Parts: sequence; structure tokens; C-alpha cells
Amino acid sequence: MMTQDAAAEAPAKPAHVSMFRAAMSEVAILRYRSALKLKAEQEKYWPAVANALRAMAREPQVTEATVRRYAPAVSPLLASLDDNQRQVAMSIAQKTGLTQYASMF
Repeated sequence: MMTQDAAAEAPAKPAHVSMFRAAMSEVAILRYRSALKLKAEQEKYWPAVANALRAMAREPQVTEATVRRYAPAVSPLLASLDDNQRQVAMSIAQKTGLTQYASMF
């Protein structure tokens, strides 16, 4: 039986971090931007995309409703991507567990 003092000294269990949250870290967001190799005319769309990714990462759960809420911020960039960039974007969607929502864009 653990005493109250021992319980207080026990290290706290690390919080569970979802795959999506880990994938949306600042470093990951920078990697996604780099991987997309945005053209000068596409750069203007990136701040809204990065903010949407950060906001989605703060959600307790990523659902269809969550994705629908942030889709308008991401859609302009996605619409401007060439075929190679679209393949990269789909790869990112797979890594983040968002493949099932790709048709919403």
C-alpha cells in the first residue's frame, strides 16, 4: 500500500499525445511547409494553413466537424498546388491520420 507521501513523490504519468498532435508540432509544421516546396505565389496561403493546423492540434479530438471548421483556411492553398505538391500533401495527410477527410477539400 502506498502512503500519501509516496504517492505525492511518484512521477506523474506523461500525458497521452495523439498521433495528430505530435504531427502538428511546430517543427512538423515547418517540415510540411518545406516538403510542399511552395512557390512565391502560394506563400500567402501558408499562414492560414499553419494556424489551422495549430488550432486543430489543440482540439481534444479530430473529427469530421473539426476538419470542416478549418477546411476554408486550407482550401485556397490546396487549390493552388501542382500535381507533385498534391502528392506531398496526401502523404502528409496519411502521416497525420487525415486521409479519411481528404475528399472534403
